[in-house]
Amino acid sequence: MKKQYLIKLAIGIAMIAIVVSGASSALADEVVTTDAIAGTWYGNMHFSNANPVQRIKLLIPAGCEPGSVCGSLLNYSVQCTWEITYDGFSNGAYQYHFSNTLQGNCPASSAGALTLQPDGTLYRVHATPMFTATGYLNQLPSALK
Repeated sequence: MKKQYLIKLAIGIAMIAIVVSGASSALADEVVTTDAIAGTWYGNMHFSNANPVQRIKLLIPAGCEPGSVCGSLLNYSVQCTWEITYDGFSNGAYQYHFSNTLQGNCPASSAGALTLQPDGTLYRVHATPMFTATGYLNQLPSALK
């Protein structure tokens, strides 16, 4: 009798473990949209190859899902605008790549990450074969968008 109770208890614990592990893998597969970072962002980028600081404007619409074209980035200094494709949320950051050059003579296809900071700024890291650009972006107040 005691042995049957222990077996039923072990089966019950195993079933709970299966349900819990299934729930946590479902959370891992959750699609993260761009809602939390939607808006117009601006700021200065610093370059690893000693280029001067360059000002940018980043436009991100709400509701973008991984794999979709989602916004644009304008670099005022070089007068280039790129189309952005949102690649997904990984390691606490929104991953993206430049999928197309919309204006100017600057190549596309390089990639980066956007991390929302506790103070409401957006930290951008963008890597190309020639340099890495980093900087903090501020969101344009909604009245000025």
